[in-house]
Amino acid sequence: MKTLQRTLQPALSLLIGALVLTSAVAQEGDFLMDIGFRPTEHGFSFPNYGNDSVSANLTSVEMVRLFGEKVCSGPLDSEGGCRLRPTAQLWMEEISEAMDGGHCEGMAVLALLFYGEYISPADFGGELASDLSLEDELLQREIALWWATQATSPVTDNMIRDLPSKMVQMLIDSMEEEFYTVGIYLPDGSGGHAITPYAVVDMGDGLYHIMVYDNNYPGEERFIEVNVEEDTWVYTGSTNPEEAEEEYFGDAGTRTLELTPMLPRLDRQRCEFCGTATYGGSDDSNDEGEGMEISFNGSIALRITDNKGNNFVIDPAKSGFPQLPKGYRLVRGKSQFGGNSMADNTIIQITDPAVTSIGVSGNHPMDSANAPKLLADERGQTANPANAGKEATSVKITRRGAVTTISGLRLGEKPINFTIERNKVSYEGVDSEETELRFRQAVSAGSGKDFLYDFSGATGRFELELDGETGGVRVAADEDGSTFSLRVDRYDEDGNVVSYERDEFELDGSGFARLDAADWGDTLDILIVDADGNIITSFSYDNAFDDDDVNGTDVGVGEDGSADDDNANDGGADDGDSGGGG
Repeated sequence: MKTLQRTLQPALSLLIGALVLTSAVAQEGDFLMDIGFRPTEHGFSFPNYGNDSVSANLTSVEMVRLFGEKVCSGPLDSEGGCRLRPTAQLWMEEISEAMDGGHCEGMAVLALLFYGEYISPADFGGELASDLSLEDELLQREIALWWATQATSPVTDNMIRDLPSKMVQMLIDSMEEEFYTVGIYLPDGSGGHAITPYAVVDMGDGLYHIMVYDNNYPGEERFIEVNVEEDTWVYTGSTNPEEAEEEYFGDAGTRTLELTPMLPRLDRQRCEFCGTATYGGSDDSNDEGEGMEISFNGSIALRITDNKGNNFVIDPAKSGFPQLPKGYRLVRGKSQFGGNSMADNTIIQITDPAVTSIGVSGNHPMDSANAPKLLADERGQTANPANAGKEATSVKITRRGAVTTISGLRLGEKPINFTIERNKVSYEGVDSEETELRFRQAVSAGSGKDFLYDFSGATGRFELELDGETGGVRVAADEDGSTFSLRVDRYDEDGNVVSYERDEFELDGSGFARLDAADWGDTLDILIVDADGNIITSFSYDNAFDDDDVNGTDVGVGEDGSADDDNANDGGADDGDSGGGG
């Protein structure tokens, strides 16, 4: 199988040129473009699916194909995978979890790649996409790989949203040179779904049909109807064939019809979390990951302020794709599948490197007339309860050399405040009310070591600051005190891991806890410091677990980032509270 390289265009041009206007579709109209793709043969025979139907999504092999060996901590193995850096591991886990809403994007893309003969269906056991079985784990992983490209650059840089009439003309003019997938959304930007266009038919009187393969309907020929005179479009489909169909539609104002060209997917994707977190330090010349990305796993109304003076609201009830300030991009996830949809993912990409501090406040648009108001919004606007979408429960923050995740949020009930800087993330719930949350911070340090800090506990406030050179962190929580379970994994330059764990790690509010895991040996040595870094007190926990695997395989830390139970007994623990290495 070929690796990710930009080699598709010549083959596509020859193939499409030979197939134009060869349609056998039962449509009364003039075919203005037809690449020859047919859902019965070139689409998959199984419908779109969630994570319950598969045993695998992304693995380290696909991460290397997407981003290159920079995601690895240690050498490649014989299959082209590796032990991932914790930043890559955490990013991969979050992306794979989002696929529980459906794999439509991956299916829409891969069907075209098979048809364009860039990837051979024979590698997965058949002559055509329709011959393949979802039981093939390699096929599951391949679909997941192409799903992931909807969240990476340069793909997101090249997504096109324009007038419906212009989208039709673009397909007519350029499908001989380029394949596209189509993203469709409900008028508020929710319900994102990816489908595969293969022909454009002029039906007369200003009506055009964009013929599509919809992976929710295997083998069926379906179409988006566009009225180019009124600049409107409509598509009748469902998130699940067993459920009632829903009408997708839009006009010149909604910009909810989206085209994504294939060629940017075939480039090596930019790794926004790669490099090291030495912001302003020796690695500042690294041109990857200079921006930030904030993604919620559901629909959420947000107010965003930054250090450049921008102050704006993203409200799903008002516009799915509002006009954002220069340097910002809104990406909606496309994963629509049944009642499990997580397709309302809200992704804010900040591409302006001058934006180094961002304040985010907001809440999920509750299905209630009493939905909480946006924090700091004097007008008291709320989202439309009729378009509540899926409640967001976690957030992922990506910066160069760092990935932060916070899970356990209940944004349908509790508004939130975040402040995100180059090396700091601060969280505060409404009135600092305590909530059971999990904070994970992965960091690649300038020292060459990588770290994953994992805090779980009840708190209404949490602040974490990185030392990008050493990989240490400084944390604080509620002034009245908070208790967390703590796990720290330290990776050296060869990918070997030492893990530290503590069931009851107390922050009493007297200061910041400084965790310099790079210097830890057999114990967790923690300093309590004041705001100026002056030491107030210190303490140690005896608890270290060595990863004695020198080949970088998953001993000590599993594929999902959790500890391997067998390794928990390798080092032992003298602290009775600490438990095992898993």
